[in-house]
Amino acid sequence: MSTTSSPNVSNSDLETLSDLLRTSSPNQHKSPQISQSLNISKAQVISTPEDKLIELQTQKIELLEKRDQLVKSRANLYNEVNDLRVKLHDLTKEATFNSNQQQLEKLLDSNTKAYIEKLELKNLKNDDYILNNLNVLPSADWNLRLEYIKKFVPFLEIDNINTFNEYQNEQMKRIIEFKLILPLIFKLNIKLFINCDNDILDKIEVSDCFKLSLISSSFTQVLTKNYIPNKKINNLMYALNSFSKLLHTRISIIHKLLKEFKDNLYDTTKYHDLLSDTITDNKRKYAILQNIDEVELKFHINEKPFRLVLNWRIVMGDVIIGTCQSSISLYVIDDSGDGNNSRNLSQIYQTLLSQYDVITSLRIIIKNIF
Repeated sequence: MSTTSSPNVSNSDLETLSDLLRTSSPNQHKSPQISQSLNISKAQVISTPEDKLIELQTQKIELLEKRDQLVKSRANLYNEVNDLRVKLHDLTKEATFNSNQQQLEKLLDSNTKAYIEKLELKNLKNDDYILNNLNVLPSADWNLRLEYIKKFVPFLEIDNINTFNEYQNEQMKRIIEFKLILPLIFKLNIKLFINCDNDILDKIEVSDCFKLSLISSSFTQVLTKNYIPNKKINNLMYALNSFSKLLHTRISIIHKLLKEFKDNLYDTTKYHDLLSDTITDNKRKYAILQNIDEVELKFHINEKPFRLVLNWRIVMGDVIIGTCQSSISLYVIDDSGDGNNSRNLSQIYQTLLSQYDVITSLRIIIKNIF
């Protein structure tokens, strides 16, 4: 019996299918080894060289596409890195610029502040110089004024200067107190009361004027009745300096006169301490001599006793300025009791004083009279 085939399947198709499925042709008899039913799901496809080439081409294309994607991705990343690098550079540059700008501003501010402070200090110094040296108003610095006073009163010494403020009569007063020293003679305590509102001298207080009156009552009256109540501090200081200078001159000359005419002294007991060589304390000598304003000398003419009296007083010569001057008078007194007892030689003595000193003028008169 002949074998019949399917109407629609040719032999060639069966062969191809048989090759793909790795099965025997339907015209062949089934072998014992292939008795199991055909399992298409487990069939293995046999690849041809063309298939492998196609597969390699496909993989190549996929790799190329992947490479292109990676290249594109790398380019994008590179661009991003460049952008970030540029951005970092800009930010760094901006940060550096801002830092430099801030530092520059700080330096400028510091320099400006230092310049302003130096300029203000310079202006203050200029103002102080102008106020202290070029102004025509009295200085408000009383300590400095007292220092200047010392230069204008060389025959006085100013010591124990003390300043303080005190509230009096609903006003603030600045009080300056100091000791005014007439060297080797005595001290005066002086207080100046100054109004703090206008730096005007309100009052002057001077203590121990009694000691001054013992030396010259007329001079003391000018101080107590004119200079002190009228707050004439300049006249007061100048007058005391003039008084001190003249008093030291009188003390020195009278001491020399006593030494030279010690044998002619009318009362030696009165000057015993001054003539003694045992006294070395100048203060004690000055304490005695400052109150001596009269010297009496004894002489004889034809055994008749005469007394020559020299009187030297210190008086105020110019009240407006405060200059002191000497008032010297000379008398001859007849102690015998006959006739006119005294004779005034003051005019003659003043004429001699215009040319000679006190002791020389006295020598001339003694030489011509006795």
